[in-house]
Parts: sequence; structure tokens; C-alpha cells
Amino acid sequence: MSRSLGLFGAGGACCYLYLAYQGHVALWGGPERSSWSKHLWEEADMQFLARIAEEVDFDRNAYLPMTTTRNFLRTGQRNVRYQFYWVPNAAKVVGLVHFGAETEGFPQKVHNGCSTSIAECAMQGCAQKATDSTFSTCIAMATTYRKFIPLGSTVFVEAECVQLEGSKAKVSCKLMGTDSSTVYWDGVGTFVNLVNSRPLPAKGQPEPSKKW
Repeated sequence: MSRSLGLFGAGGACCYLYLAYQGHVALWGGPERSSWSKHLWEEADMQFLARIAEEVDFDRNAYLPMTTTRNFLRTGQRNVRYQFYWVPNAAKVVGLVHFGAETEGFPQKVHNGCSTSIAECAMQGCAQKATDSTFSTCIAMATTYRKFIPLGSTVFVEAECVQLEGSKAKVSCKLMGTDSSTVYWDGVGTFVNLVNSRPLPAKGQPEPSKKW
């Protein structure tokens, strides 16, 4: 009996070690791959942006700046690297994001909170530009996690302002594979201006609702 239990335990340990090495069990996500993190955008990424630029009117040399130098999402090549562009004639933000090794949640998959945070950044930038404000913040968001994003992936981000109402902007967003056939994440959020860069309407004359 004890021998059978010993063999069973040894077999379970071997199975666990094998699955751990492959990155399919918790506690250890398996050996890190050098391809998960990268210092610079690759040529394929630049070619993808060039194709997008042919479809929508945006300047690849005029990407959205960070609102702060202390943003936790831009901490190096092992975390996230992203670049967003404002498309004024469509009231949307488009761009790319690469998820590095330190964005892991489930073994070898991007943490869902990280994907939501990067989507919120794109949506916030879209709301800020659409409302012509100095800074906007999210006050409500509904999200759907459709598929895990594999660690080391570069995905396409598209955030679009779908409605304006006074100082509020409703923005939808998707995180997709660069072939646009796979949707990993989608959601919609409501953003409100904190600081306006244009004069507010006169008292008693509220700004009319607008839809893009």
C-alpha cells in the first residue's frame, strides 16, 4: 500500500513538474521566452501601422503623448509598450500595444487587469481629444474578456467616441489581433472632463448632445 502511494506521489510530482515547465500550472509560469519582451517596434509593426494609415487619416509622427511621466503602464520593455494616434475625422484613437513578460496573469497569458488598463488609456485619450479637454477620467466602464491574450503579443487597439453629452463622452474600445480576426477584449466607458481647454457654454445654455 505504501509503495503504491509512493509511486502515485512520485507520478503526481513528475506530472506537476512537467506541466510547470510547460507553463500550464500556477505558481510558476514556465521558462521565460526572449520574444515576450522587446525594446523597439519591429518592422512588421511599422508596416501594420502604415496599412492602417492608408485606411484612416492619421499622422504616424504625431502620436498621443503621455499625460504623466509616472504612468505605471510605461515602465520598460518587460511590461507594456504602446503607441496611440488620434484620428480626428473619425473621433477615434488607433494604435498598437505589446505585452511583455511582466504582464503575466494566468500562466503565459496577459493579466486581464493589464489589458483593461491599456484599453482605458486609449479610451481616455480618445475622450480627451473628442471633448477638447486637458484631462478626462473614467467614471463607469463595462467590459467583456473574450479571449486570453498570449504573453508577448502585439495587438491592435481601437477606441471610438460614440456619443458626447456636455462634459461627458461615451467611448467604445476593442483589443484585436493585428489581422483583426480575433477580438480579445471589448468594452465601453463613460468619461468626464476634469479640466476644459475650451470655454464652457454660457449659464443657462447647455451644450447640445452630439453623436459621431
